[in-house]
Amino acid sequence: MLYASLWRARLSDEIWVDVVVRSLTDPERCFEIQAFVDSGSTDSAMPAKLLASIGVEAEGTDVYKGWEKKRMRRRWAYVRFDIGGRSGIGRVTFEPKDEYPTIGATTLEHLGFDIDMANGGLRPFSRRGPTIRLRPSHPLPRAKKRGKRSAVRSGSRGAGSR
Repeated sequence: MLYASLWRARLSDEIWVDVVVRSLTDPERCFEIQAFVDSGSTDSAMPAKLLASIGVEAEGTDVYKGWEKKRMRRRWAYVRFDIGGRSGIGRVTFEPKDEYPTIGATTLEHLGFDIDMANGGLRPFSRRGPTIRLRPSHPLPRAKKRGKRSAVRSGSRGAGSR
């Protein structure tokens, strides 16, 4: 199987990748497919028949908004994706056979890819840690203590007084 092949359609701005989709319960069961990179899609999407053929069972159902702004109810599950020599777990929806297989933004992020629009493909990105200090090197300013407040303020009536 071809794991690391990344390619694109030369006459358009579409990016397509070769992807291996594996069952989490039995990693030997897998299929290879060319999928459209859809940065506007949160989850990845694959044909339901192919997912069923490797033993993937739905874990839930969600409502998704399609590119036509239509709301669609889709079953989803987790699978292992192998793209460009990288492997990771991502969420995939079960799609009808007439839908394009797609790789969504969260799958790309989990695998450590970024879209390279200049070259029309994917590029690995460097993972970074937090950019702020979680514990400052200087002490935090303390709140000023105020005097005790009385339970009954002046002008207010206590319980039962008129």
